[in-house]
Amino acid sequence: MVPTIMRGDYVLVSKICYGPRILNLFKLIFEKEAEFIWMRGIKHVKINDIIVFNYPQCEYLGDSVYFIFGTPLVKRCYGVPGDSVRIRRNDAKIIEGGNFYNNLFPYDTLLHWSLNNYGPLFVPRKGDTLQLIPDNLKRYYNVLIYEDSSVRIKNDSMYIKGIYSEKHYFKYNYYFMLGDNFYNSRDSRFWGFLPETHIIGKVVMVLFSLDPNEPWYKKVRFNRLMKRVN
Repeated sequence: MVPTIMRGDYVLVSKICYGPRILNLFKLIFEKEAEFIWMRGIKHVKINDIIVFNYPQCEYLGDSVYFIFGTPLVKRCYGVPGDSVRIRRNDAKIIEGGNFYNNLFPYDTLLHWSLNNYGPLFVPRKGDTLQLIPDNLKRYYNVLIYEDSSVRIKNDSMYIKGIYSEKHYFKYNYYFMLGDNFYNSRDSRFWGFLPETHIIGKVVMVLFSLDPNEPWYKKVRFNRLMKRVN
C-alpha cells in the first residue's frame, strides 16, 4: 500500500464501520468449536475504502479443502459485489519474472490477462445466480469451494456431495482488492476475491509511524502522526 500505508505505520481500524466479527463463546466453551458471529455495521464497503482483512487462505487435508483466516493484510477496495472489474493502464512496466499469465487469478492462460490488462471479471454478489458453464467453473472455482467444500469438478461439470448442479446461488458478498503499490502488490489479481467474512475493519488514520531504516533518534515520522488516510 506504499505510499498510502508505509512500513512502520501504526493504523487505527474501525471494526464498527462494517460490523465486528465476534467469537461465539457458547460454541467454543460447550462444543469446543470455533464459530464467528457477524454484527451489523453502520456502513457498507465502498470503492476506494482501505480495508484490513484476513488473507483467505486455503489448506488441503486429503481430498478436503478448508479455508482459514490467514495473515492480516491491508488493501484498497477496487470492486464491490455486482461490479465487473476491468483494469487498463498505459504505464506498462517490465516486471521481473515475465508476463504473469500463469500467476494471475483465475489462472487461465488462455485469457492472456496481465497486471495492466486485466478483466473484465464479475465480482460475486450474495443471491446472484451463476450458470455453471465451463468458463464460469474456471473463473469461480475458488468461490465455489469456499461456499461448499464438497464441490467437485468432473468433465467440466460441478457436483455437490455427488449431485450434479447446473447453477449456483452465491451465499456471500465478495470484493476485489488492489494495493496502491500497483506493480508490487500481492492482491486480488493473484489470489482472487475477498469474502465478506474475512473483513476485519476500515483503516481510519495513521496514529504514528516509525521508520525501520533510521536510527532511534530519527525513527519517528512526525509528518504521519494522526494522519487520515484516503
